[in-house]
Amino acid sequence: MYYDDIFMEDMEPATRVSEYCAKILEFCEEDPYLSREIEEEMESFLTSRPNVHYPTSEEREFAEIRFLDYFLFSYSSSHYGMTPLEVFLSRKLPDFNKKDKEIYLGFKSHIYSAFEVLKVAIGSHFIAKDLSSDKVYKVRENKATYQLEEGDLFIARILPYEKDYALFHFSLFIPRDASYLTKREWKRMSPEDRKKLNPLLL
Repeated sequence: MYYDDIFMEDMEPATRVSEYCAKILEFCEEDPYLSREIEEEMESFLTSRPNVHYPTSEEREFAEIRFLDYFLFSYSSSHYGMTPLEVFLSRKLPDFNKKDKEIYLGFKSHIYSAFEVLKVAIGSHFIAKDLSSDKVYKVRENKATYQLEEGDLFIARILPYEKDYALFHFSLFIPRDASYLTKREWKRMSPEDRKKLNPLLL
């Protein structure tokens, strides 16, 4: 399917996280239950908000990868009662070598939150603080670092990767000039409300 092309765009030099996630998606597409659920959920997502339009291929692609962010990591399968990531780990983990097993198991500790950019190393990584926990993470990423500046905010999912983290996808980006109100509103949210957030709500 065309989803694979989205995942494979941004592999090196920061991480191979796109390649790993593409394998999870491939598993979902081959599983009879998850393949049906992904098609039904995608159709519902793209048509349930008629006020939102995708006039360009870039906007459509952004919507699709935002959906996949939700489906792979937050969605609970109606058949399995688990996220697709959890189903994948339960079925496919023995097929991988030790390094890949560690990376896939690490994905279970993914973080979806609001982050403040503290430092940027162009073409390599950035340092970001989770506004929910105040913990600081080194996030390996190449392309996004050319647009990031200290003080920017973003809502996204980051995945444990080797000794660091990797960016899966930006759900929302807030430039430094507009960050104050976002930080204030995030701090006002209860921990329960933050946990309810997912890429489809932004």
